[in-house]
Amino acid sequence: MDTPSPDARVAGIVNRLIADHGTTELVLATQTGIPRTTLRRRLTGRSNFLLTELVAIAEFFGIAVSDLVVEVAA
Repeated sequence: MDTPSPDARVAGIVNRLIADHGTTELVLATQTGIPRTTLRRRLTGRSNFLLTELVAIAEFFGIAVSDLVVEVAA
């Protein structure tokens, strides 16, 4: 059984936040300034999130950046 990479787990957390908050990728992209195509690549695991993107996403959801990565480290 393959264990998802840390980057894939972060993408999973962000995808879960999007669903839990009833928002969309488009709204997240617009509000964070991350181009939608870039955000889509990040959310599907085709590329890794940059720290600046994680900061913007955390601010959008009103959480600490560590909340995005704490599950990954566990």
